[in-house]
Amino acid sequence: MIDNHIELQEAFARDIRDPSSAEYQNEDIQRRMAIYQSLFFNNIESFLASAFPIAKKLLPEKQWTQLARDFFIHHSCKSPYFADISKAFVEYLSASPKIVELLPEFFSELVHYEWLELDISIRKGKAVNEGSEGTLVFSPLASLVSYAYPVHMIGEEFQPTEPSAQRHFYVVYRNSSHEVNFVTVTPISAIMLDTIEQCDEGITAEALVEALTEKLPQVSRDAIAKGVENTISTMLESEILIKSE
Repeated sequence: MIDNHIELQEAFARDIRDPSSAEYQNEDIQRRMAIYQSLFFNNIESFLASAFPIAKKLLPEKQWTQLARDFFIHHSCKSPYFADISKAFVEYLSASPKIVELLPEFFSELVHYEWLELDISIRKGKAVNEGSEGTLVFSPLASLVSYAYPVHMIGEEFQPTEPSAQRHFYVVYRNSSHEVNFVTVTPISAIMLDTIEQCDEGITAEALVEALTEKLPQVSRDAIAKGVENTISTMLESEILIKSE
């Protein structure tokens, strides 16, 4: 009895996700199922559209709808939270190379960037530094990422057809006013921020200069020290870095 009940639920869920798999002779059942199918899919598509407005705008409507439908049919979402649907969509694209081949080359990175902005906006945690006095930590409300495409510029008027010659580095962050922003950083600044992020207990500016001097032997120590000073000042003001008092 239990097995039959589980099988019935699985078949019901499968038919909701994929209307083409549903075969019902009874017209009344067909009508009722059509309501469920439309309701569930429209909800999923609506969540995706609100999470990825630029990505949706850059695809023909038919292609976007088919992409949303394929995600709904084939991707198994593990989280019960609506907020995680967008993350599941990012995971779906990363695990679906054949689907990605049919999309603009920049599409996966653009989707990840749009998801990250949403993730930062609802990310839990507090931007505090409980380390030793004078140490710096990377805010838990910030993420350092890099892309092959300038994702912040992509839109209807700019759709690159090939990757940039060099990678683009970004920090997406939320400040104490609950505003989500981003800043582009140089490769050296990205190395600096990554070094800080790897130090869970924080790192002093002096120790950071020493660490970068070892990592970047081609750059003079004086240039590194000056760059660290300027970058720390900017990142503290943006609340990307937090200094223990």
